Amino acid sequence: MKKTENVLGFLLLAVVMVLGKMNLEAPIFFRLFVGIGLGYTLTRAYTGFAGSVNRAVSTGSTKLMRTLMFMFVITAALSAALLYNSDPTEWGLWVNPINMGLIVGGILFGFGMAFSSCCASGVLTDLITALPRALVTLIFFSMGVYVGFPLQKKAWVANSWFTSPVGEKTAGGVYLPDWFKWDGMNGYLGALVFTAILAGIVVVIANKYEAKRKAEGTYTGHFMENI
Repeated sequence: MKKTENVLGFLLLAVVMVLGKMNLEAPIFFRLFVGIGLGYTLTRAYTGFAGSVNRAVSTGSTKLMRTLMFMFVITAALSAALLYNSDPTEWGLWVNPINMGLIVGGILFGFGMAFSSCCASGVLTDLITALPRALVTLIFFSMGVYVGFPLQKKAWVANSWFTSPVGEKTAGGVYLPDWFKWDGMNGYLGALVFTAILAGIVVVIANKYEAKRKAEGTYTGHFMENI
């Protein structure tokens, strides 16, 4: 059955790519291509962003968390390569405001991820292995988006405490390259280094946490990591 599922899956993938090429404009088709690639990777790796925290708490393993930090840095590098020497305002970027709406939304989203053990990406992988919980999460996750629509134009959600020149032209947040214009690469090198430092801090904390769990004898590891 697994072989049949794999064949059907790749056939469906091919159909989506062909139809996308025939009916979508180049920028949208590129996003479709990238989205399919990321979706396949997340599914094969049994990976979700919320899973990095849940896995660390439940098993003591921070391998997924450290892997995601590496992925964030690589993504930042690729984004910098695409945006370098171009007008970032023409890319349709969504530079989110930094305000109380972000803090409250982050806390609510964090509680939701903890209760459901998955987030937007993880729920798609969990639909296969944990259908009832993942399906309930998906339904209420979608409902939450529409519940939040009326709040989007409120000052505490729309206005940012901090901003930057490019950020003001998008959603109002801080566009990191604006902070490092002096780096000789129009700010992108400084922004990339700053992102790497933040990711590195998380990696150091994750390593210390995992070592502490091992020393206490509470480390079990995740079954996917022990295969």
